[in-house]
Amino acid sequence: MGVEPDNTPSPVAPRRLDVRVVLALVACAVVAGRMAGVVREQQNFGLDFGVFHAGGALIRSSGYAAAYDPARFSRYFESNYYPSLSSGETVSHFISTPTFGWFAQGLAVIPFSASLSMWLVAGTVLVVPAVRLLELPARWIPIVLIAPAMVANIALAQTGPFVLLVFVTIHRFAREERWIPAGLVAGLLILKPALALGWGIWWLVQARRCWQALAAAILSAAVLSVPTVLGGFSAWRSFFDAMRYRVDVEAAWSQQSPSLPEFAKLLTPNSGSALTLVWWIVGFLTAALLIHLATRRWKGDAELLSGVAVVASVWASPHLLVYDTLVLLV
Repeated sequence: MGVEPDNTPSPVAPRRLDVRVVLALVACAVVAGRMAGVVREQQNFGLDFGVFHAGGALIRSSGYAAAYDPARFSRYFESNYYPSLSSGETVSHFISTPTFGWFAQGLAVIPFSASLSMWLVAGTVLVVPAVRLLELPARWIPIVLIAPAMVANIALAQTGPFVLLVFVTIHRFAREERWIPAGLVAGLLILKPALALGWGIWWLVQARRCWQALAAAILSAAVLSVPTVLGGFSAWRSFFDAMRYRVDVEAAWSQQSPSLPEFAKLLTPNSGSALTLVWWIVGFLTAALLIHLATRRWKGDAELLSGVAVVASVWASPHLLVYDTLVLLV
């Protein structure tokens, strides 16, 4: 006679509390509380979104040249958005691309307070699909929401959650070697081109493999830029004039940024704009070297190389502040 199988269900082991998750939450909460206190003291909550909104409003009323005029923008911004900043020279200038400026006009249709609230709600909600697309457990959602980079995004009402979702989507397509969709999504980074550095270098280094991604990214960026060139290239000329001025401004101060160019500027305070450009070039070359070495070591591993591209963007971007490091979640 055979032995009857024991169909008694085995007891379910109780779920253990993950100490690492608890420590991460506590650490993030402490940092988040401190950053919130700084924002409250300085009374500049939503400052960067105010810049976007003001830029869009000026473009709607007076054109791109007005938005990119540092003196005119500062007067408009301080008078209509943050009067407490009225202290002469300010670095609150509109330096986004005309493509972002075209998009910002839509933000300016809605009054500032309502638009800011909608922006913050949308950014918070987008963390959920970003975490799920990375196939992380649901417990990562609250961790990301109170991570220091996310708190900085909320405090300034920056673009971090939106950029994170773009990065995660590119990473997901690149991991599956679906180059055309990856490139089409990467073209969205024409809104913030400095963040596309790592992807661009990787796809150039492996151009034979990734040419479809490069072509799709160029096409996508070009289509998004069409509204800004319908009347000529005056918007882009104004933008590059503003960027030349910005190089001079940024040569004299260092941002809250982990990138190599910003760290190097800390070692050479109050240096001229020429040295700032040198640091930007050094950042680009070292990022290219990093990706070149990675492609030689892990030539066929698209998932790993995609992660290296994200790190390279944070390492070498000429304009990347602490809130943009949220993309390192990839």
